[in-house]
Amino acid sequence: MMALNTWFKRIHFGKWTDRKDWQTNVEKICQRWIAHMPNLPVAGRKCTIFNENVQSWQYAGLLFGLEESFAKSFLAVHSRILEKPSVDKALLMYILYKKNQLTKEALLDFARPLMTGDIHTIPYRNDLPDIRFVDALGMLVPLMVACGMNDLAQAQLHEFDPALLKGVFPPHAYDIKRGLPMGIYDWGRGLGWYILALIESTSLEESRERIVQLAETMMHFRLPNGGLGAHFFSPSRLESSGTVLLGILFLNAFDLTGEQMYKDAALQTENALMHITRRDGAIDYGQGDTVDISNYSSRFDILPFTQGMALYLSKELDLRL
Repeated sequence: MMALNTWFKRIHFGKWTDRKDWQTNVEKICQRWIAHMPNLPVAGRKCTIFNENVQSWQYAGLLFGLEESFAKSFLAVHSRILEKPSVDKALLMYILYKKNQLTKEALLDFARPLMTGDIHTIPYRNDLPDIRFVDALGMLVPLMVACGMNDLAQAQLHEFDPALLKGVFPPHAYDIKRGLPMGIYDWGRGLGWYILALIESTSLEESRERIVQLAETMMHFRLPNGGLGAHFFSPSRLESSGTVLLGILFLNAFDLTGEQMYKDAALQTENALMHITRRDGAIDYGQGDTVDISNYSSRFDILPFTQGMALYLSKELDLRL
């Protein structure tokens, strides 16, 4: 029944040709989902996620694209989600701060409990203190920079550097004690998490340098339609969360270099997203939440995080066209 329902919703999808019409409908879905989180794909199945850690980065993505008033309304309803600090909630705290709903002191109060013990940087999971996840870079680095913890943000990035393939491609995780990369290097959303860490820390000169280097490299790893594959070293199906963050990477590279090819590449990723959007405006082909290192979801479906980030990309493109 679930597969039939998904098939029905994909009938006549990808027929969008007018980007403003598409943007309007994408935004309507974002507004609906910030009030009522939909069922989400997880590890090959689809279910309602009640885990507030997983929900947190979904909400964060939605708020990236929505106006400040939605962040205010969200916080009024969901203030309790922020009571127990965790790495998964860091991106949500950051975007609420960026949308002027939290003070810097509130951000610091949230961050301090994460910095416990004698560990120089922050692990994603306390039960794996020697393992660093690329997910955590995207969640933590923006928060650290917003808190004025630039040294810690740089340390978090530098700690992952020995694991970078050819100096640009991050693995899923890295064992800092044994010096071993873990998981694959071409996980689309994993690269997206790394991109998010860079584009939200452009006050750091080295992040700006990394953005340009990565964007130049990724020009050669796109699908023919400009999107990013779920596993982008070899031909694979387009995955929407990695694709939208790739587009934002290109847009930042355009801002930093002024090179038209990067703005064209960002527009191409938006167009790729338009062609995997359902007729109601919901963007499809988001990979479900990952269970663990090398255990990736086989289900591709809607994903609120992608929806909001796509709206953000489209609005940012508007400012440059």
